[in-house]
Amino acid sequence: MSVCGEFYTRDGDANLDDKVDVRDISVTANWILGNENVLPYSDFGWYEADVNVDDKIEIADITGIANLIMGKPVTKSNDLRSEFVPVVCLTAEDGFLCMETDIPVAGVQLSLTGMVKAEPLLGKAASFIQASHAGDTLRMLAYSLKGETIPAGKTTLMRWPEGARLAGAAFSDAQARSLKVETRGDIATSNEKIGLSSYDRILNYPNPFRGTTTLVYQLDEPVDNAFIQVYALNGSLVDVVEGLGTQAGENRFVYSTRLTGGTYIYRLVTQKQGVTTYSKSNTFMIK
Repeated sequence: MSVCGEFYTRDGDANLDDKVDVRDISVTANWILGNENVLPYSDFGWYEADVNVDDKIEIADITGIANLIMGKPVTKSNDLRSEFVPVVCLTAEDGFLCMETDIPVAGVQLSLTGMVKAEPLLGKAASFIQASHAGDTLRMLAYSLKGETIPAGKTTLMRWPEGARLAGAAFSDAQARSLKVETRGDIATSNEKIGLSSYDRILNYPNPFRGTTTLVYQLDEPVDNAFIQVYALNGSLVDVVEGLGTQAGENRFVYSTRLTGGTYIYRLVTQKQGVTTYSKSNTFMIK
């Protein structure tokens, strides 16, 4: 939308109808779940939905949109005064998935394999609105429209059927801040790290560009492999850029592409000794 030739966005207006209400929560939830039947991806306001400005759409943004509707605060990534991020630890114990955290949790997002249907959440989480979408990976969301939270401490989240595996997870606190996720025991699909790395965000210049740009990123230590994943705004993977430098320190790579004009999301992926790590995401624009 433009006014006098200038573009602007409305925080939380995920369905681009010039107001923020519960329909924006529904649209964002279905975008995360990969359910395009509710709203075509072309009508989804990615930047509007990213209310905590962390360059990804996750459960924290649903918490943030709910806070905007209720007139409660939203913590944006550039408002943080410290690098400390509270941790949510997940374990499987006696046939249940358990969560332990030092702060209350306002939103839950899980990606699971080995399950054909979503198990109901238990305890305080049972009062949350729950949404799921089945496919090769079962995606689950749980959140509250009343500001309710799962108390700090150890909580039993759900039954954990034999053969279930955790492919990904994200959690939000009451101020729409994304929490760090750790796992204990053999519950993940691999030894892939869940969540984002501490690497500085990958950058590119010039941006916007036409045809060619230079990617710049910093590695804390040498890695075995490094590549870039490029996504369209609808979440589909459109390019994988291989052959990047793997040495510690600053690395640069000249990226040439024939992608059509538009805005894309990209991230750095590194692999070392079987462990895969993702950088923070960034965006570039092709003219």
